[in-house]
Amino acid sequence: MLVLRAVSVSFASLALLFALESASASAHAYIVKTAPVTNATVQTSPREVSISYDEPVEIESHAALVVRAADGTAYPCSGGAHLDPNDATRVVCTLLAQLQRGPYTVTWRVTSADTHVVHGSFSFGVAAAVHGRSGATASIYDPSGAPAGVLRWLTLIGIAALLGALGFERFVLRPRAFHGTAGEALTLLRRSCRVLCSAGAALALFASLAALIVQAAAATGTDAVRALPSLSNVVFGSAWGVAWLVRVTLLCVILLLMRSRRLAPLALVAAALVPVSLSASGHAVAAGHPAQSVVPVVADWVHLSAAALWSGGLAAFSFGLRPALAALALEERPAFIRTTIARFSRVASTAVAAIVASGIYAGILHVGSPAALFGSLYGRVILAKILLLVPLLSVGYLHYRQGHGHASRLDFITTVTGETAIAVAVLGLSALLTGLAPPYPYGEAS
Repeated sequence: MLVLRAVSVSFASLALLFALESASASAHAYIVKTAPVTNATVQTSPREVSISYDEPVEIESHAALVVRAADGTAYPCSGGAHLDPNDATRVVCTLLAQLQRGPYTVTWRVTSADTHVVHGSFSFGVAAAVHGRSGATASIYDPSGAPAGVLRWLTLIGIAALLGALGFERFVLRPRAFHGTAGEALTLLRRSCRVLCSAGAALALFASLAALIVQAAAATGTDAVRALPSLSNVVFGSAWGVAWLVRVTLLCVILLLMRSRRLAPLALVAAALVPVSLSASGHAVAAGHPAQSVVPVVADWVHLSAAALWSGGLAAFSFGLRPALAALALEERPAFIRTTIARFSRVASTAVAAIVASGIYAGILHVGSPAALFGSLYGRVILAKILLLVPLLSVGYLHYRQGHGHASRLDFITTVTGETAIAVAVLGLSALLTGLAPPYPYGEAS
């Protein structure tokens, strides 16, 4: 039984993570060197100030690197802060004027390979000792901030409703699999899927539009209002913006396609492509050279798509089954439920296998060691997802038995609604995970 096997694999995934010590991919950019060195004292004014990161970065802000004296005076860079033309991991500020004696603070803001904005500061002194605080800083608009996290969660919920409802209608509600008198019930269930699909697309579109403002505020170091003039720069001048534009375009196309039953298969194809835009603007793209990120991006797309098909299918059950059953005679309802469950079980079993396999791969890629799994916030969120997966699979197995004619005392509508709620919580953890930096240095708790 595929569902029972998936339960076993979910527990085995932890053991596999412990057994494998794999080289992990980077995600958020980390500083590996500054010039002058952090908290160092130099005797003469440096000609330039630079920061080297562990991966290539993008500059979307005028504040990519700013040097300030103790009184707040900013020392401009010749031509502005820029990437070293020979090294995309190095941001350089060639100073226009010499620095006078005293302490200086350097603030920086760049976009890392996973398209997340990171920023912070470090200090140095010119003929003066300095012991300033250094490191990354936080803002409400950062990927790990509440606005970005909530909007990612809403986007995932919308995509799950969209793709799951379309998949449910396409793969589960085939008339030939049902008794001839189930026609009206199938029509009602299809109608519920269409409503859920349209609502999901609209929710994902709304959340994506709001996410653009949050990303612009993070990239420019301003706020949601002052970032508005920078929206076009973010959309057309960054990898995040390209992925965002693809997602918004696909969602608009899907809403148009949904107006015609004949074009519904095309809507499903478009919906299957929507998660690619998320995979192409997250941790999966930070696997080093662009050619090396293909497999991580594909694996992440498989993970997101499978999760959407499964959780969205559960939502289609909980949202549409009750009105569909009302159209059937009492004696016809058990057979209709069993047939629907049995057909959905095939989709769910395949999705679960894909989720587990791609999840193990992502865990090895981004965590890298048992110490990081248990000792970092990123790893603990993964553990929370695994713990929530266990009751989902357990109830799913009971539903599987029910769909294959085994006796069950479960109230299916109640339990599938509970499953849907847990799936929504898992999507919330996924949204949180996307905004967190994987453990670094890899293999160590952070």
